[in-house]
Amino acid sequence: MHIGVAYESDLKLAFDLILSSATEYAAASKEKGFEPECYLREFADSSVNFLLIFWLDDVTQGRWRAQSDVMFAMW
Repeated sequence: MHIGVAYESDLKLAFDLILSSATEYAAASKEKGFEPECYLREFADSSVNFLLIFWLDDVTQGRWRAQSDVMFAMW
């Protein structure tokens, strides 16, 4: 998922909050090689954009719910 933050933001703090929102999500995989990852991807016109990747242990529970829950945790 892509997350944009304001240029005035503390980018290290933003990175830590984004990554921890997925790392602490109960349904996110904790298996070696499948842990959540966050990358600084782009300096865009009006935001600094990150990419968050995380895997679910059981996708049958719904990937959109997981994305929504992680986004609420970031907020």
